[in-house]
Amino acid sequence: MDTQLHLKYSKLQAGKEAKELIKACVHCGFCNATCPTYQLISDELDGPRGRIYLIKAFLEGKASGEKTRIHLDRCLLCQGCETTCPSNVQFGRLADMGKELVEQVEERPFLDKAFRWLLLYFVPERKRFFYLFKIGNLLRAFLPKYLRRKLPNLSNIQKGCFEKPQWIREKRAQMILFKGCVEPVLYPSVFEATRRLFGSLGIQLIDVQNEGCCGALAYHLSYKKKAKEQMKNNIDLWTSYLEKGINGIVVCSSACCQMIKDYGVVFKDDPVYQNRALKIATLTFDPVEILEKEEFSLKLTAEQFPTVAFHSPCTLQHGMKMRGRVEALLKN
Repeated sequence: MDTQLHLKYSKLQAGKEAKELIKACVHCGFCNATCPTYQLISDELDGPRGRIYLIKAFLEGKASGEKTRIHLDRCLLCQGCETTCPSNVQFGRLADMGKELVEQVEERPFLDKAFRWLLLYFVPERKRFFYLFKIGNLLRAFLPKYLRRKLPNLSNIQKGCFEKPQWIREKRAQMILFKGCVEPVLYPSVFEATRRLFGSLGIQLIDVQNEGCCGALAYHLSYKKKAKEQMKNNIDLWTSYLEKGINGIVVCSSACCQMIKDYGVVFKDDPVYQNRALKIATLTFDPVEILEKEEFSLKLTAEQFPTVAFHSPCTLQHGMKMRGRVEALLKN
């Protein structure tokens, strides 16, 4: 799909890169079959192909920024379309670039900007999110039923965030356990279980003080400056640990893991952070990447676990292309 860039985008690196990404699309429409928003709304512009057409028209000066933004905002960035696409169109990357370009020319409504600011102020900051979560629990009785069901109980959260294993069998490696912002508050048991499992394999998972959000939220909301500040903070901290012999970084959240693995792409034109970001990206692992190389049994006996249900996140199966690997591990 050829794009004739408008003069104001023809000299921008983002415009040129978007043009190359659009070129790969052959508008076959296979992507719509796996797009959740298209399946729900049945609007061509709310499917990957339609969004690509909109970005193309916007870059050519034929589509308004507001219309393009509305349909791009509805995209879940699940990247299921990338798994389906026979032409390997990098739609996730293209959607992020389209959002960024639209933000530069089309100002959002005040309430929209205020909501996005609140998200960026509370969610990536672990302490702020914890207190917001605590207030939500105090008001649980007044919340609608569907919200109460979704709100985890506050009990044991603070204790679980930093609990460490009692022993490590024949310690042979040390890795950083990335905690991020939301996960320690909502799912501290994930880190407890990960420490125990890796400890039984002789891998000690250590904490890094002052690490923060991976940058995904700000990045996908097109606050690229803030996102890069968060990423640089983590890169600086982790680099100092890796230089001391730490073996890598384990990330339990697949969304965070995908973002960190993309640090090399984000900083590819940064002369200061390019090499360090690429090193971090190559030494970041989803737990399954480590576990599938180890000789061990999960011991999921029928008496203890009659049925094990696993839901594969879209970032794991489509973003990082690890479809079926966790399931294979559970079957062993």
